Amino acid sequence: MRAWIGTMLLLLGCGGQLGESRVQRPASPPPRPGDDLRADLVEKQDWFDRATSVEASAVDCGEVCRVGEEICALADRICEIAENHPEDGEAQDLCEEARGRCERARSHTASSRCGCRY
Repeated sequence: MRAWIGTMLLLLGCGGQLGESRVQRPASPPPRPGDDLRADLVEKQDWFDRATSVEASAVDCGEVCRVGEEICALADRICEIAENHPEDGEAQDLCEEARGRCERARSHTASSRCGCRY
């Protein structure tokens, strides 16, 4: 009898909705500063690498210079965020990675026939 009463109280406590979980799942962690910027940076770097790996006569210098400039602008933004979060080691690492990508883009385009300046 007590077991039956306990079961009824348990069911009533669940609002009578069997099969519906009342356990709250933890929310997804908030996006880290720079997550979207890093994704943009990687996407642009991938495009840049593909575009600059084609035969020199097929390279669209205007696009290559524009994307190289965007890579460096994203690197600047990522490093600005990292400066605002000095305690975040990952942000510092991402800044260093982004600066490296910018430098590679600069050195590649400066030494190519495109002669980009940014």
